Amino acid sequence: MEAFAKKVAEETAAKIAMKQAETKAAEEAVQKEAEEKATAEAEAKAQQEEEVKKAIVTGVESGTERLLKDLEEKLNAQHADTAEIVKQHEEALKEKQDELNKMRESKRVFSNRGTGELTPEIKTELLHASLLGKVFKKGMVDTSYGKEVLEKAGVTYDATSSAGIDVAVASTFEEAVKIEQKVAPLFREIQVASGATVLPIIPDSENANFSADGLGTTANLLEEKGASDNNFNVNRIVLQTHRLISGTFLSNDTDEQVVLSLLPILTPALARAHAKAIDSAILIGNSSIAGIIGGAGTDGAGSFLSFDSTLVTDPDASGASDAITSANLLSIRSEMGKFGLNPTDVAYIVPVDQYYNLINDDGFADVSEVGSDLAFKRLGVVGAVYGSPVIASDVIASATGAGGAATSTAAVAVNVNNFVIPRLRGVNVETDYEVANQRTAIVASQALGFAELEAKANAHPGDNGSVRIEYQ
Repeated sequence: MEAFAKKVAEETAAKIAMKQAETKAAEEAVQKEAEEKATAEAEAKAQQEEEVKKAIVTGVESGTERLLKDLEEKLNAQHADTAEIVKQHEEALKEKQDELNKMRESKRVFSNRGTGELTPEIKTELLHASLLGKVFKKGMVDTSYGKEVLEKAGVTYDATSSAGIDVAVASTFEEAVKIEQKVAPLFREIQVASGATVLPIIPDSENANFSADGLGTTANLLEEKGASDNNFNVNRIVLQTHRLISGTFLSNDTDEQVVLSLLPILTPALARAHAKAIDSAILIGNSSIAGIIGGAGTDGAGSFLSFDSTLVTDPDASGASDAITSANLLSIRSEMGKFGLNPTDVAYIVPVDQYYNLINDDGFADVSEVGSDLAFKRLGVVGAVYGSPVIASDVIASATGAGGAATSTAAVAVNVNNFVIPRLRGVNVETDYEVANQRTAIVASQALGFAELEAKANAHPGDNGSVRIEYQ
């Protein structure tokens, strides 16, 4: 009886313990579910708050970006009145100054902070700091922005480092101009010491003679090719440079922070203005420079350096037969004579519309086929035809489907080694305060030219440094 009672007690205790365990497990499950629910609600709330915050920031940034885009479009317009544009947007720029500062900060890269290395990003910031100081008649280190850039770059502006920093600032704008150029990078630059420099040119010579006689026989004397005077005359050309200038004005009552917001827009605009002017002078020409395809600002008018192709029939700009083919380009290369022998010395320059016509041509290889290395070496290269790079330029007028007579150029082949760009000095960015007009001028200037080394034969067969196809 006692054993039975003990057994019943143990079973009862086990049941009670099991019941308690089940109850505890149920309570823990309820508690866990409640905690998970609370955590999920907290995460959802945090995510919702983050989305709201992000939406607000995005809205602010989008509005700020739209403001900057509107400013950039207006400032890049031809003959833009900078002072009037700044006046129209000054209040908006002041209102969004905090957002503009944050956007500018977010675009900075200071991975090399403390090393003293001037990366392209830091050089651009230093250029803006230098201009800001000049506009307000201060030094680079006398503005809070300049101090901030130098500090974050890990650079000290003193008597020792200032020269290197000034050179970096000057070269930064020059690099910005080069990046915008498409045609000018094809040609060599020659540094000259004056506005007019005489460059000696050694011409090709006549063949030597197999002869038992000495130089007493006049036929054995050295002569330049085509000569018959028994003398070797060294040719010469005069390299001339011309000033290229562009600038804008800022009113003296413009806020410093507003100017700081405008500089990242103004400096690229000035760089593009110089780049487009140089490419235009090389191709079209102007009153001072004879261009490859046309002088006096019009294709084919005045003096120009190209030979008009006689092998390729002038295309009809009305659209019936206006597409240039790779076979056409090869034909004008053959008209270059000795200048067309090496395909890597030849470059084809076409208007934008003819580039699109060439895309579907079997002889045209785009950059993806010839390798991006070619494009990196020469900005503006969009492909190649039989080993020679093709550059698309909007300087040459697009005349496809013009619907009437057109005399502009459809394509030109040029030997890049037969032309040079004499440069008197690099690009200078300066400021000047006009007391009478109460405004500051920001001026970018340089002095350069364009010259042909050996004149074209202007005939086929013959040696022509450049040959063009013109519309009929």
